[in-house]
Amino acid sequence: MAGSSTEHGRGRRAQPAWSPPAGSEPCQLRLYNSLTRRKWCLPS
Repeated sequence: MAGSSTEHGRGRRAQPAWSPPAGSEPCQLRLYNSLTRRKWCLPS
């Protein structure tokens, strides 16, 4: 265990690449109204 520090949770895990769902426009800013519980997507 002295040489392999990435196998047993001591190293950083690689995060899978994220992609937006199909058919959705990319948002630059997301707004959430906690009073009405509505989510808004504000394109740039």
